[in-house]
Amino acid sequence: MTKNRKIKSATAMILMAIGIALIAIGYSLITRISGKGLDGFGTFILVILFMLSGAAIFVITLNIWLFGNLHKKYGLLMTIGIVIVGIFIVIYLTSEPFEVDISPTVMAKSLGGPVLPKSLAHWAAIDEIASEETIEILAVTAQERYGHPYFKIKYGNGKTGYFSGEHICADSEWVNGINAPCSTFDQQSSVKHYDRESNAEPIELVNRAATHLPGFWEIVDGDEEEPEILIISKEAANMGVFNNLGRRKRWYTDYRLHLEAISKTMMFIDFDRDYQDRFKDKFINPFVRFHIQRIDSLDLEVRKPLSGMHKPSENYSDEHKVIRYRRINVFEEPYTKNISPPIKAETIGGALLSESVQLNEMGQLAAGDPIELMAFTSTFNNGFPYFKIRTSDGRTGYMSGEYICANTKWITGVSNLCSSFEPRRTSGPVYSKSKEPSTDLIYRTYKYLPGIWEAVEDKGYDFENEPKLIFGKEAGDHAASIMSDVLGYPYYRLDFNDSSKMILFFINDEYPKGNRNPSFEISRIDVQKLEIYRYGNRYRYKRIEFD
Repeated sequence: MTKNRKIKSATAMILMAIGIALIAIGYSLITRISGKGLDGFGTFILVILFMLSGAAIFVITLNIWLFGNLHKKYGLLMTIGIVIVGIFIVIYLTSEPFEVDISPTVMAKSLGGPVLPKSLAHWAAIDEIASEETIEILAVTAQERYGHPYFKIKYGNGKTGYFSGEHICADSEWVNGINAPCSTFDQQSSVKHYDRESNAEPIELVNRAATHLPGFWEIVDGDEEEPEILIISKEAANMGVFNNLGRRKRWYTDYRLHLEAISKTMMFIDFDRDYQDRFKDKFINPFVRFHIQRIDSLDLEVRKPLSGMHKPSENYSDEHKVIRYRRINVFEEPYTKNISPPIKAETIGGALLSESVQLNEMGQLAAGDPIELMAFTSTFNNGFPYFKIRTSDGRTGYMSGEYICANTKWITGVSNLCSSFEPRRTSGPVYSKSKEPSTDLIYRTYKYLPGIWEAVEDKGYDFENEPKLIFGKEAGDHAASIMSDVLGYPYYRLDFNDSSKMILFFINDEYPKGNRNPSFEISRIDVQKLEIYRYGNRYRYKRIEFD
């Protein structure tokens, strides 16, 4: 009888963990359906039964394990000690995190995100707050994620929970640790510069610094240990500018500002969410990288403590070095080349951006809106260059070639041909040495390419071992079940190399979207034959026809 009531320790741990998980999930579901009245009564009963089953699994397993295994193996005192330690662990996991009350409490707004229970367990989120919802900040905790602390908040009809500062914006009063001033915050004075002597409210000071920071900064006064270029903001980093500088650049894609109100010290805190993700959401405290002394649209002055990085709450040595930077506008020479005369084109729908390094959105252009291409830049987004354009109503700004199509003349860097494009010639082979307009060649290449192609015998490669090429999603779906050893290109785009008259073939994968490096060059194509150059070698193919 006694043998039958024994259970292995590993099995007991797994069963008790399952029981605790069922209880926690049930509790989370109850908090979600609370307040729904009779509409949620049936679900409430089912959740209670769900929790009771979890509790039964836990209690029965614990009883068998304690008195069938531990008691016989370690004795009564050791078993009691293990139980006490377990109780303390449960109390620790369910207790409120260390927190400091904010008095008086501060009203703010949500940017949208999950509300967590006391344990701050992400998988047990108890609610979801929509964007623009008003919340009340009650306290700040000592635990952080992605560089922002968790706040205890009140929301809805008096409900409380824990909310990451990443999902909170300041509407009228600044609290260190939240994301930024809200878009509804009055920004009439945001174009003013920030310095330590500025006489303004904390939220206004943070807003000034946050507005001017994103972009590219070049050092003008500092020692050789400092990077030559600062790249601040994720948008600036994604542009791919200054990729050839190596260690002479430093980028800050994730950061927040912390204002010490008494001394008006603006601390720049950076953190690495990729690092935190790799270590499974382990709470980490980011460090202050430098203190901002002054910043405007052109100049940035910072103080860097000689003692190195420090936490915002720590005392640090007053010894420091002053470093000065100036803004680089990547749209000024030598980064922009004029198109003369301007080329008429259309948009396929996309954002018109302002003439500044921050690329603030000026508005949306609809599909089919006529534009003029005035210049192209060396700045890329998703593999496409930015063009300086003029709209039909006379506005000028910047737009990614990803959202531009050609309807009269082809220009390298646009995404495709417009639906309104009318080719002069719709049939006939495409040759690399053709003297036809490049737009017509692009049109016919797009027309001929979709399908399945297999290599033909030629010197320079083993044609029997060359994989078949499949272009277009429809051809890929058709051949997937009946063919092997293939290279599939469901999504792609073409561009034109004017110097060699070759069509460049780019893969359009989701990552990276719109690769800047062509996969190969198409030197000839017609209904039945395809000739490409890959890594300087020529390959020939013929189309495979299916019934």
